[in-house]
Amino acid sequence: MISNLFKGNNIRSHVTRFIILLLACFSIVYLSMLYSTVSVNTQSGEMFKINQELEELNILLVKTSIDVETYLDSKDSDAFIRYLDKKIEIENFISKYNNGYNYDMTYLKLNNICNMLKKFTEKSDTAIEFKRARFTSRYIQAFEETEEIYLIIKNEIREIKLLELNSNLSNYKNLEQSVSRLTLIFLGLSSILIIMSLIFIYNFTDRIIHPIEDLSEHSKKVSMGQYDSLQVEEAYFDEASVLTSSMNEMTSNIKSYIDELHDKANTETKLRNAQIKNLKIENLLKQAELTALQSQINPHFLFNCLNAGVGLAGLEDAERTSEYLDNLSQLFRYNLSGLEQIVTLKDEVNNVANYFELMKVRFSDRVEYVFDIDQNALDVNMPPLILQPLVENSFIHGFEEKEQNCLLKLSIKKEGNHTLIELFDNGKGISEERLMKINKEYFSDDKIESVNEHMGHTTGLGVTNVYQRLKLFYNSDDIIEIKSKEGEWTLVTIKLLNEVNYV
Repeated sequence: MISNLFKGNNIRSHVTRFIILLLACFSIVYLSMLYSTVSVNTQSGEMFKINQELEELNILLVKTSIDVETYLDSKDSDAFIRYLDKKIEIENFISKYNNGYNYDMTYLKLNNICNMLKKFTEKSDTAIEFKRARFTSRYIQAFEETEEIYLIIKNEIREIKLLELNSNLSNYKNLEQSVSRLTLIFLGLSSILIIMSLIFIYNFTDRIIHPIEDLSEHSKKVSMGQYDSLQVEEAYFDEASVLTSSMNEMTSNIKSYIDELHDKANTETKLRNAQIKNLKIENLLKQAELTALQSQINPHFLFNCLNAGVGLAGLEDAERTSEYLDNLSQLFRYNLSGLEQIVTLKDEVNNVANYFELMKVRFSDRVEYVFDIDQNALDVNMPPLILQPLVENSFIHGFEEKEQNCLLKLSIKKEGNHTLIELFDNGKGISEERLMKINKEYFSDDKIESVNEHMGHTTGLGVTNVYQRLKLFYNSDDIIEIKSKEGEWTLVTIKLLNEVNYV
């Protein structure tokens, strides 16, 4: 593959050969300059590093003398500890630069400094020992000797700095001469390369542009519906030959492709129109089904309610009978008002309250009704006929076999950006198998509730219908949850959004 890259007649081969030649020339000059610069900079950097460490050593010795003097004057334990820390740093310097004999003058002086540092620490230790032994004259003499050693070390450091300064100046002059010489070479070579590049670019672009111009003109003709073959001179690059043959092949087939696209577009249009019609029909069927469910009233329920009202009228004054019938009429009016409207949670609670009043007449003290409602949570918007089907479910399935001590509790409260509705009854509950089936089948998107499956007395709506309408209204799957313990209780929890955006 590499041999084809250098011998080929395509654009990549020409560009690759030119770039490799150009990079080779520049690399030679660059590497030469880099080698000279790195060698000098390495030496200079090493010298600068030694100078910096010598300066730090000078400061360290001054601080060490101060700590020793402080300890000798006052026997300050902190000063002694600081001295020990600085002694370790001095020993580290000695171990780093005491490398034995070396012909280089700088390293000879560094070895001399290391020897003097050993004497400096030994005299400092001696002074401290004499101080502890209370030999005043001796520790003063030992401390003065450390000061003399420091002056000698300081003088050696100064000489090394002067020596390295002269060496760095010499290196800098050599570097400057090398850079000047390489700069001239670089400028001369760059001029030659620029001229060669201009010649190459002119010929290269000229051989590329002509085939592209021919292809561009042919493309314009094709866009106007002219499908003649492209006739061009022999191309210099292989890519131009491939593009020309591909364009001719594409032109010869494009008309048949366009005809096929027209046929497909017509077929898709017909299918789309048929789908739209089917969707409209399906929507109309659903609306008709919803209207039919909405208008259903269980005659048995109506008979029981009216019969109870007649019995009540015989036992009590007509005022309570009137109240009973008024609750019944409000319940029917709310049920028949239409499922397409939007109501508040307060409307739903009032409707359930009317339902409870009716049930009190039928069931007397058999059922206890408990309301635990946060009045600030009742302004939430929601679909109608949500709570009543669930309450009816408790009566139909929860209390059908229970004769007394029936409890039905409705709780409403706000939690963050949600409003929680909990409906609890102590009826017969739901078995675990039945509860799993409800969560799996009744709350699925493709579940269609039959007319006789879990319907309420008055609404004709069941739990599945409630779930589907809440899901569509709030655009959320996490909207309703049913928990139960068989033989003891059932809890239905509804989670409503406090704010809903409508289109």
